Amino acid sequence: MKRSTSLFSMSFETLTLEGGLFVPEMLDQVSRGDAEGQSPADYHLARGLKLNDEASRSFQIAKAAFKAFGRYSDKSI
Repeated sequence: MKRSTSLFSMSFETLTLEGGLFVPEMLDQVSRGDAEGQSPADYHLARGLKLNDEASRSFQIAKAAFKAFGRYSDKSI
């Protein structure tokens, strides 16, 4: 299968795009934090909070909920 070449050079060494759902320019914008909908204001964060910190916090909450779910799903009814 022939790979298409592009003049745009992605900044991801381990990522290969297949098809046209994501274009390299968009992924580059997202990785820089310049894409639409990526500002703290878009997430209605309180002043002084950082988006990365809130994403990490949300992940930890989801991980704890999933762990609790696993404890309950293992028990027979």
